[in-house]
Amino acid sequence: MKNFISKTIITISLTLASTLSNAESIAVIANTEMTETLDENAISRIFLGKTNNFPSGAPALAVDLGEGNPARAKFQEVVLKKSDAQLKSYWAKQIFTAQGTPPKSTDNIDKLILLVSKNPSVITYVPVDKVPDNVRVVAKF
Repeated sequence: MKNFISKTIITISLTLASTLSNAESIAVIANTEMTETLDENAISRIFLGKTNNFPSGAPALAVDLGEGNPARAKFQEVVLKKSDAQLKSYWAKQIFTAQGTPPKSTDNIDKLILLVSKNPSVITYVPVDKVPDNVRVVAKF
């Protein structure tokens, strides 16, 4: 009986977590000077440090939301196709082999949006309901 209750609680928790993570839509945002729309592959390449440029050739600087943020978890899952553990492993290898460093991150969405609005090189993601008029949405997930 105790085993059944434990399994039931785990199942309910996983279902609830899955529902919550799927409910939060995210928008990839850039400065209003950005004229191109980016596909998932281009965004992934920028955030995984495989390129430092937008497809147009302009410089790109990815900035992540802080660890534990639901939008970050969804971005990693949907766009980067990696779990948190896989991403940590990926960056550990990149750092060890001197092939790259992870994007800077911040927990403050308002500061992040301000950074994007003032810098044409910065690209990031935020929950869709946090997107202001002074930035450009380049993709939604």
